[in-house]
Amino acid sequence: MTTIFELSRNIKSLINGFEKEALSCMAENIPIFEEYVREQLFHGIGGDGKQLRYTYLNDPFFRSPDAGRWRNNSKGYMYFKNNVLPHKSGTTYLNLPAKKGDLPDLHIRGDFHRSIKGKATEKGIMIGSNVSFAGDIESKYGNIIYGLSPEAKKKFIDTKLYPRMKSYVSKFI
Repeated sequence: MTTIFELSRNIKSLINGFEKEALSCMAENIPIFEEYVREQLFHGIGGDGKQLRYTYLNDPFFRSPDAGRWRNNSKGYMYFKNNVLPHKSGTTYLNLPAKKGDLPDLHIRGDFHRSIKGKATEKGIMIGSNVSFAGDIESKYGNIIYGLSPEAKKKFIDTKLYPRMKSYVSKFI
């Protein structure tokens, strides 16, 4: 039979290690976080779960000389992108719907998507990109592009964090 002192010591140990266990679980699953972010972006969704704010049809880039042959032809670019890289629903970890045709996916050659990496910090996971043009993308869409949508958070909690924490707590009961 457990004494009140042993119970107290177990509770203190449980509480003291709880955050460390959660952070450890997150650090071990960095590749999953990276993939969630890539999938969201591939479907035109930011870390807030909302559609990226500039669509192909209202993106000021297509009015600039930098757009080259696509200048003043955002609709043509949209059709081109959708034919080159079609999006299907239900083919992802997150089971996201097919991307609406006018939403950007921030995937031209794949450099940006491949450069999305996470690293463990003392407070969780930091996700970002070090590709040379990442700053341009971040200034246009904001750092929300690196966040986890509510769907991604729920998926991680349900499939990774909850089972891990349940196992951790069971050691103290």
